[in-house]
Amino acid sequence: MTEPKGINKIRGELLVVTNMYPSESDGRYGIFVKKAHDLLSQRGLRAARIAAIRGKPSGALGKIAAYLEMHLAAFIYSFEKKGRTVWLHYPSHGILPLIPALLMGRIKLVINFHGSDLLGAGKNPLSLLLTRIAVHFASASVVPSEFFRKEHQKRFGVNRKIIVFPSSGVDMGLFRPTSKEAARSKLG
Repeated sequence: MTEPKGINKIRGELLVVTNMYPSESDGRYGIFVKKAHDLLSQRGLRAARIAAIRGKPSGALGKIAAYLEMHLAAFIYSFEKKGRTVWLHYPSHGILPLIPALLMGRIKLVINFHGSDLLGAGKNPLSLLLTRIAVHFASASVVPSEFFRKEHQKRFGVNRKIIVFPSSGVDMGLFRPTSKEAARSKLG
């Protein structure tokens, strides 16, 4: 996979904040987030701390408890080391506990959209507000494709760095665009 423009400018250890991350009992939940950070780790960006909901919580109380735990960890970790970069997945779901550290200049913020969170940001007014706050504070936004880069610019109109990083774990050496003719001749 070629180096996405802008990734090489992010330095140091990361604090990863995400509402989806695999657990031992639910290894596929949020696996794309883990794969993205495995790729970043190969580029020297190590997740020093992860504030995450591990595995899919069940029931309303389970979800509330999981989000409270993730938010508390994100808040505490954001004050742990000045200058750390926070890599926030699904920005509207994790921005609140980071706001104090952002206002105090203790952390840098990179937000990572996965698609549905960007396209659905306007459907819920609170979600849109939280996403706009995250975009305001972010030094960079990461999106999965050129289509989402254009959507980001259209929806938020910011000129900050937008990094296209197709980090879903697809091996681009194996799965790559090909012409219809080449595909048909290979299939017979």
